[in-house]
Amino acid sequence: MKRVFIVVMLLFPVSVFAQDITLQECFKYIDNNHPKADKKVLLNKSLQSKVDLLKKNLLPQVNFEAKATYQSDVVSFPFSIPNQNMEELDKDQYKASIEVAQIIYGGGITKLAIEHEKSATAVEQQQVEVSLYNIKKMVLQSFFSVLLLQQQKEVLITILEKIDSKKKQLNVAVEEGVALSSELNILFVEIIKLNRQINQLQKNRQSAIQVLSQLTGGEFDIKSNFILPKTELKNKNYFVNRPEMLLLDSRNNQIVSLKNIAENKNNPKLFAFANVGYGKPGINMLLNEFDDYYIAGIGVSWKVWDWQKSKEEIKILDLNSEIIKKEKENMIKNFNIKLIQIESEIENLQNLLHDDRRIISLQKEIVKTYSAKLDNGTITMSEYIDRVNEEKQANLNFKIHTLKLTKAKIDYNMNL
Repeated sequence: MKRVFIVVMLLFPVSVFAQDITLQECFKYIDNNHPKADKKVLLNKSLQSKVDLLKKNLLPQVNFEAKATYQSDVVSFPFSIPNQNMEELDKDQYKASIEVAQIIYGGGITKLAIEHEKSATAVEQQQVEVSLYNIKKMVLQSFFSVLLLQQQKEVLITILEKIDSKKKQLNVAVEEGVALSSELNILFVEIIKLNRQINQLQKNRQSAIQVLSQLTGGEFDIKSNFILPKTELKNKNYFVNRPEMLLLDSRNNQIVSLKNIAENKNNPKLFAFANVGYGKPGINMLLNEFDDYYIAGIGVSWKVWDWQKSKEEIKILDLNSEIIKKEKENMIKNFNIKLIQIESEIENLQNLLHDDRRIISLQKEIVKTYSAKLDNGTITMSEYIDRVNEEKQANLNFKIHTLKLTKAKIDYNMNL
């Protein structure tokens, strides 16, 4: 029996050198270490590459072209000029040229395209935030599972210490012949049960910690001491910071960027160009020899009619924007319902805790009284154990309700 108790005492002091773990630290692990968080970094890199690529549209475009052709006919005059020998042009022709084109005014499309890429990336980034938020809710559940097992073990160890103390007193009484050994055996049985329960809680806690480690990417072990968060209810903010709401806002911003492109894509575009080449013939088609040449100028491109295609695109985008508005209204309605449920749960748990404190106080007095009665031999050991178990259950209920209340408050704040 002494060996069993030593095992329990070995379990109890593990927190002496334990690492304290808070819920916020677990959330930070998610933000910094989770593969989903790495995706945000990759999205930023991808955006920068897309922006750099779009900016290249504003740089001069250089094209090289070379070709050799043979044609069935060439330019000729249907008349003769006196005293002039009109040489027939060769049917094989050659040309190599370099053309440089520079956008002077592109209608602002490149700038709008960059803004669209930013808004599209913002949508993807916010989708990642929604995923991380859902993972954090799983972490919250796992964290409190570990806490519950940890505090249940502490309650059982406290009860075990009380019973072991009573066992020592009774052991002396048995040795002096004033108490029956059968009474002592009842305590031995209860100690074995408690040790078994503590060992099982320890195993369950280890499994729960492993789950939490997998979720967060943190390195937690059985020696880690998880700290109960202190939290107060936040004021309602109409859910403006909810990741799902921010995602809808990002999608709406993306629609705005697409509308801007649709409204401006047919703007006139002004460009300059220069072409330098060498070939046979050159610009002078009647010169039947190799010659160099150049062409320079400016040009305007303007799509003056697109059969109202842009207007239809804008109409569709406006409809999508209206859909998002309705989604937000529905989402806010569901969030409000969820908050009402959590508020009711918080109020109920506060009432339960008020009762728990009173019950624990009464149970302590009852156990104290029964302990004295047991010492005086007016009750049996079984009756005393029953009262101790009732005290144990009262303490367990208090721990459970305390954890549930704290978790409910965190749920409330996370749902804002």
